[in-house]
Order: sequence, then structure tokens, then C-alpha cells
Amino acid sequence: MEKILNEMVDKAFTALVKDTQEIMRIKSVLDESTIGKGAPFGKGIAEALETMLTKAAAMGLVTKNIEGYAGYAQLGEI
Repeated sequence: MEKILNEMVDKAFTALVKDTQEIMRIKSVLDESTIGKGAPFGKGIAEALETMLTKAAAMGLVTKNIEGYAGYAQLGEI
């Protein structure tokens, strides 16, 4: 599994740096004025989480957003 992950990172290194920079530009801080369904910590944090999960899914990973509280990207079987 580690070898597969390392190969994926090596192959997509430039894109990963670009994607990380994009995610880092999102103002992902608690914003009580924008808390709502799917955004329990506010709009910015929800946007950062969804952007990250979308990018992981585009890489072929299985992703899950857990009602805006957390998320994960899965490689392979559990």
C-alpha cells in the first residue's frame, strides 16, 4: 500500500502542490455567522473540506464528508 501511495504522490507532485496552495487560500476559520446545515463551523471550513474531498476523489480515492464535521479519503480496502 505504501508503495502505491508513494507512486501516486511522485506522479502527481506538481498538481498536489498546486491543490494544496488552492486549499490554503480558503479562509477556513470558525465563522459563527455562516454556520448552517453541512457547515457546522461556517462556510469557509466547509468549503475547504469539500475542496479537499473533491480533489481526492478526482485522484480516484473514495471520499466521505461526515456532515461537515470531518471527512476522509480512502485508498484501498479497510
